Amino acid sequence: MLAAFDADTALVEPLSGGQGMAWRAGKLVLKPLDMSLDALAWQEAVLSEIAEDGFRLSRPVRTRSGELAIAGWSAWRWLAGQHLPGRWVDIAAVGERFHRATAHIPAPSWHQQRTDPFATADRAAWDAEVLERFTSLPVIGHLAAQLRPVQGRDQLIHGDL
Repeated sequence: MLAAFDADTALVEPLSGGQGMAWRAGKLVLKPLDMSLDALAWQEAVLSEIAEDGFRLSRPVRTRSGELAIAGWSAWRWLAGQHLPGRWVDIAAVGERFHRATAHIPAPSWHQQRTDPFATADRAAWDAEVLERFTSLPVIGHLAAQLRPVQGRDQLIHGDL
């Protein structure tokens, strides 16, 4: 797998954060494929068209033979950075720039068929009927009581700022 992505094996190191399954290999981040190949191909196409405007995007990297994944692994471009606590205003501003840049992108046809935990969380965040299943948990019930209707049109967003 490392050779297929032309990864620098001398620089392989585990990355902290996320789900704890990603590895850095020089200019690449290698991680288990956590989506369908259709979803990964869609992300590659969409991310290649987004102009970075005050934000950066990691994009999928293909293998030497042109595959997006091999042996259950995908590769993404490494972007150096650091987590700086308390920068919520900056995070919101970057999110607004990203969302302006993606406002024209339609949802893919397979989007509503997703059943992974992230899809369930996304639906619960935007659909009170889905959220109702989780309100028996006190913290979810408290948050649900604070929700108000959102006015606007559907749009692709980054769900993990």
